[in-house]
Amino acid sequence: MRSIAILACIFIAGPGEASAQVSRGWLDYAFGKLGLDGIKSLSVVQEEGLILSRVRKDYAAFTFGTQRLSAANRKSETIDVSEYGSVLEFETCAPTNDLLSGRIHKARFRHKVSDADKLVDELLDINEFFFKLKGENWKLRQATKSVLAGSHSLAKSLGGASHPVEVEFRLSKETHQIVLEASSPSMCEKP
Repeated sequence: MRSIAILACIFIAGPGEASAQVSRGWLDYAFGKLGLDGIKSLSVVQEEGLILSRVRKDYAAFTFGTQRLSAANRKSETIDVSEYGSVLEFETCAPTNDLLSGRIHKARFRHKVSDADKLVDELLDINEFFFKLKGENWKLRQATKSVLAGSHSLAKSLGGASHPVEVEFRLSKETHQIVLEASSPSMCEKP
């Protein structure tokens, strides 16, 4: 419960903010969708004005751009953000025959930053987020010259039950891409 309160307090920047330091605001927005019916992910179009770019029975991706997906991206599992500045993705538990009928158990925000100043602002903002949450739950997963990755364990209450949520951060030098992901496989378990 304490982790949720801390998480809510530190996500001050709104997701629609146009300047740097937007990644953790979008993660906070996506975190709020965890545990909801997958069809609720479509509300991102109305709430934030994003464009639905890819949808399957168990997956939806939204972008900020106006370009159409390439033929290769239409067939791919996930979206290559080289065409887009940012992508917000949701994955659901095993769906029925209906589109996005399962619960949202994973939310991912990918943000490509090519301007060095904005990239530094984003990294400092994300670092501040993890510093404030730091404790025994923080884990550095990978630190090389080309990739930095870490994670933090949180919990989210849903229907009277508490579900563990892993929040992961990845930065890749090759793509200048920041990836923030929140996932909770326990949300797919039947009560």
